[in-house]
Amino acid sequence: MVQCVQGAPIAVDDIWKRRPGVGETKRTIDFIFYDDSVDTAVDVVRVLDVPEDTDVGPARLPGLYYPSDHMSLAVDLRLTLTDHSSQTMLSPLESYVVEDPVFRQSLSHIALQSHAFFLTAGILVLGFEGFPEPLVEAKARINAFAKENGYRDENRGSRWAKVTLGAVTRHHTFTVEEATRLRDIMLHMESALRQSPMVVCRDASLVVFRDRALIRRLRVRRVPFEGKADIPPSLGVHADMLAYTESVLEENYGKELPMEQFMACINSNTTLDVTHYTVGTLPERASIGRTLVLDLRLRESDELCKVLQRFRTIVDSDPLLPKFTWLPREVLHCTIRAMD
Repeated sequence: MVQCVQGAPIAVDDIWKRRPGVGETKRTIDFIFYDDSVDTAVDVVRVLDVPEDTDVGPARLPGLYYPSDHMSLAVDLRLTLTDHSSQTMLSPLESYVVEDPVFRQSLSHIALQSHAFFLTAGILVLGFEGFPEPLVEAKARINAFAKENGYRDENRGSRWAKVTLGAVTRHHTFTVEEATRLRDIMLHMESALRQSPMVVCRDASLVVFRDRALIRRLRVRRVPFEGKADIPPSLGVHADMLAYTESVLEENYGKELPMEQFMACINSNTTLDVTHYTVGTLPERASIGRTLVLDLRLRESDELCKVLQRFRTIVDSDPLLPKFTWLPREVLHCTIRAMD
C-alpha cells in the first residue's frame, strides 16, 4: 500500500530481489521528496501504486513481468503559485485563524464520516454526519471574531459538513420520473457510503479563489492541526450537528417524504447549473473570494473515492436523467467558513 504522509517523502517498497548467497531482499531505496509547508501549497494529487506481491512472480525483480530491478515511482503534484499582491494577502479574519493557537492545538485531525447523498437546486452533494466537537467550538470562536470585526454572518451552507460533487450541466427542471429515479439511486448507494472509512484531514486550507469549485486557486495557506494525536473528541461528531444533518435528510430526502416536497426542494426557484461553481463568484462580490476549507485529498484507491465513482457511473449511464458535470476529485473540499 502506498502511503503519503505530510512532511514525509513519498516512498514504496521498490526493489525485491533474490540473490544467490544473499537471500531475498525487499526494501525502499528510491524516494520522491516534496515540501508541504504552508507557504509552498504543494498537494499530492495521485501516487502510482506498485504491483501486488502476487503479480511480481517467483523470480522477483528483475523478472518476466517486470524486467527492471526497480519499480517505477510516479506522482502527480498540484502546485498553487503564490501571488503576493494585495488581493492575496491575509485578511484580518484569515490572520486570526493562522495566529489563534487554540484553533491549531485543540485539533489533531478532523475525521468526517460520509452519511448521505443530497440533491438541492440542481446540485449533488455528499453530506457527512457532522463536524466534530472541537471544530464546532473553533468555528464559534471564529464567528465571534468575525462578528466583532464587521464580517458578515456565516453562510448557511457551511453550517453543516458537506462536499459538493457536481451539478446539472445546464439549467434543468426535474420531472417526477427523473426525481424518483435519482432519489432511488441516492438511497441505494447510502449503505455503501456509510460503510466507507472516514475521511481524515490533518490541516485546514485558507484559499483565495476565482470560482466556487476552488479550481482556480490564487493562494493556498495551510493551517496544520498541532494537537496531540490522542485527543478523543477529534473523532466524535457534535450531537447538534448530527441532529441537524438528520433533520435536513428527513425534511428534504427521507424515504417517507412525499414526492411533492422532494420536487419542491430539487426544483427550487434558485435552481443552478454547474457554471455557478466553475465560472466565477457572485456578481455583487469582488473578483475573488476567500474561504477556510478542509481539502479532502481523496485518492483513487480510497474506498470513498470508489463509492463516489460508482455513484457517478450509475447517474451518468441512466438515460432518463439529465447530464451532470462532476467537479474534479482533486478540488473536493468541505467548507468551514467563508473568510470575506
